[in-house]
Amino acid sequence: MKPYTQLPPFYAQWGEDRWLAENLAIPAQGTFVDVGAGDGVHGSNSLYFENLGWSGLAVEADPRNAHALQKRRCAVRMCAVARSPGRQQFGLHTHKSWSGLTQRGPEVEVIAVDCFRLADLLGPLGLQTVDLLSIDVEGTELDVWDSIDHTTTTCRLIIIEFDDKRPDRARHQIHRHLGIGVYDLIHESAANLIFERKDRRWPRRVT
Repeated sequence: MKPYTQLPPFYAQWGEDRWLAENLAIPAQGTFVDVGAGDGVHGSNSLYFENLGWSGLAVEADPRNAHALQKRRCAVRMCAVARSPGRQQFGLHTHKSWSGLTQRGPEVEVIAVDCFRLADLLGPLGLQTVDLLSIDVEGTELDVWDSIDHTTTTCRLIIIEFDDKRPDRARHQIHRHLGIGVYDLIHESAANLIFERKDRRWPRRVT
């Protein structure tokens, strides 16, 4: 499929939300955390679930997306997620979906943004079980993962961007980092991997 070609009720760039809906028995209520949420609609991995009745958190650092993202019903935090809190440089790419903490170059404007650990954002919301975690931050996905307190927060499904051209973002490295004994890789799109926690599996749809 071509990216960004899905019709409502699905919005994900490469059909990840549709794949989950068609293959897993997704409940009407659940929780999501969307890190790198963009404008909250275009290519969103979480909007389908919010419209289904789920609640959660959308996190986005690019201020150009603030107005649109704040129209979502979920909690919204305009900041970046990093291993350590504080102010960091953030690259605003001319192509909004390519912005990120590590982005630099002639098409990038560098600004300062607030960074928080994801654990510090989840704590006030009381989110101990995250049914769907989506991470799309253009290169620092594993830093986001490492900023979670995994002793208090369990993530059941994870949608995470990968890039086999970069060893630190290759699928095998991501799987090893998440825990091969903890998560199964259940689906792969052109840009994202979907992992499921082995001890918190979703029922499958019967075809």
